[in-house]
Amino acid sequence: MAHVYAHGTGVELDPYQIWTWEDFVGMGDYTGVFYKLMQNLAANNINHYADPDNHTAWTGEDGFPLIVEFIDNVLDGNSKTISNFSLNRPDEDLVAPIQYMYKVSAETKIHDLTISGAFVSTYGYGSPLVAFAYQPCVLENITITGCTVEGGNRMAGLIGQTEWYPGDPAGFIEITNCHVVNMSVEGAGFGGLVYLGDACKIYQCSV
Repeated sequence: MAHVYAHGTGVELDPYQIWTWEDFVGMGDYTGVFYKLMQNLAANNINHYADPDNHTAWTGEDGFPLIVEFIDNVLDGNSKTISNFSLNRPDEDLVAPIQYMYKVSAETKIHDLTISGAFVSTYGYGSPLVAFAYQPCVLENITITGCTVEGGNRMAGLIGQTEWYPGDPAGFIEITNCHVVNMSVEGAGFGGLVYLGDACKIYQCSV
């Protein structure tokens, strides 16, 4: 059952409002909508897991359910911070708050967001924000600070891996004014912003 947002209708002028972790995870339930983070979200280094049948129950050690697909959506981080969450899944690939980010028919973008103090453990393809992105999509004005990523391979500060969308070589993943600061890394393969930068255009970023 899709998450029900208490505020907003999901359109550009009235985005779904993210006030809670459940609201954040609920982004995986919709495509082609707009979201806006309304306040800082802090997990205080407690591993959270939202029971899919009971969104008020947070238990377990793996971390909150991952947003499997972020498609044709726009997240306005509203200059807020998501902090101190833990995704401890050392035997799994594609560990990040968002597993796949890509565009099918509408703008796909994340902007004006800070991720701070996150811990991510993955077998491969992991980051504190997006595990795997296909072009075309946009990441803009994002800071990743004080995070730890550990695991096997294909890990990075912003996107674990980027790649041309199968059968559609048009467009790019545009990364602008994004910064990775004080990152702690343990593992065989790590990139700064992205591990493999296929299909990327990167502007005014730093690591």
